[in-house]
Amino acid sequence: MSTDRNLTTFNKNGSSVSKQLMWVFMIGVICSVITAGIITNKTLRSIEKNLPNTLLLELNDLSNVLENLAETVHAADRAQISPDHKNLNLFRDRLDIVYNDIIEFRNSYVFDNLVQASAFHAVVAPAVADLKVWLTDGVSGFDPDTQITTKIAYNRISDAYQKARSLNKEAKLRAQRILEKQRLRLDQFLFSANLLFGLTIIISLSLVYLLFQQYVLQRRESLSQAALWILFARQINPAADAMI
Repeated sequence: MSTDRNLTTFNKNGSSVSKQLMWVFMIGVICSVITAGIITNKTLRSIEKNLPNTLLLELNDLSNVLENLAETVHAADRAQISPDHKNLNLFRDRLDIVYNDIIEFRNSYVFDNLVQASAFHAVVAPAVADLKVWLTDGVSGFDPDTQITTKIAYNRISDAYQKARSLNKEAKLRAQRILEKQRLRLDQFLFSANLLFGLTIIISLSLVYLLFQQYVLQRRESLSQAALWILFARQINPAADAMI
């Protein structure tokens, strides 16, 4: 009788520990899967939101340079009509602004050419360099403050401005294509991640089911062994059976 009680107590304790471990394992798997899915989706959405920043910054700087270049063309037009001291100084001031913009633009984007920054620089920078020389030293023997010099300078900067406008339009179209391509790639990756997340959930639930079935089978086996042990004990010790 003492042996039967010890066996029963051992089976109960072992089953209790196994059950606790099984539930801890199942809860850990489910929490890990859910956490991975949430983190993946938040990360991808964050990337999708932050993706346009570089392109938008480059396009914004490109537009700012183009706007300052347009004001320089306007100042050049006034200078060619009336090359007096006031108009020439305004022309030089506008040109200096564009010159500084080009230097900053070159240092920032020429080697990170997402929206044809190098092509834009190749068009505008030589024209600005020429005008810096012409408005200081003149052109082909003509002084900087002559109408011939200012007209040549206007034609040079106006031609560069027209080319820069075309490149700016192409840059915007290129940026739209890049953003659309990246959006499609992110959507595809997000679909794949969600599919993987779903498959992981299915596998986890299947694992939980199998563990539960294993627990049921082990429980049945323990009960069967206990019953067989009691039957065996009764057979070898009828007195114990009478006591039970």
